[in-house]
Amino acid sequence: MFKFKKVIVTALILNLFFMLVVSNDAHAHRMIIRPVEEGLVRVVFDDDTVAVADIVITDLDGTEILTGQTDGDGYFKYDPNLEGMKMVADDGVGHRVQWVIGEPVQEHGSLWLRATGGVLFLAVIAGLFHMRNKK
Repeated sequence: MFKFKKVIVTALILNLFFMLVVSNDAHAHRMIIRPVEEGLVRVVFDDDTVAVADIVITDLDGTEILTGQTDGDGYFKYDPNLEGMKMVADDGVGHRVQWVIGEPVQEHGSLWLRATGGVLFLAVIAGLFHMRNKK
């Protein structure tokens, strides 16, 4: 019985590590800004559906430079000379993403690490129920 408890504690610690240290954010349905070419981006969700979003471009001090909205296909045109400025897309229902113009876009975090953390979490829950039912 002691060995089983040790496994559960180890699994909990590993799960906590994955949740707090390895994963960046929780993304059930992430919105992404994809640069298409200079001066043109497309805002989509991680499953490639179009996102209609309000766009705000600010300088590094937070002063608004340009505002607008994506078109029906998720595209937004901006002045390509705004490199280094921050672009924020907000769909008004909780999805918000920001991108510094000119920097590379990270679309996918380490999916396998998040999946491992999820499976580990479910295994811990199953182990706890198993332990509870043994008593």
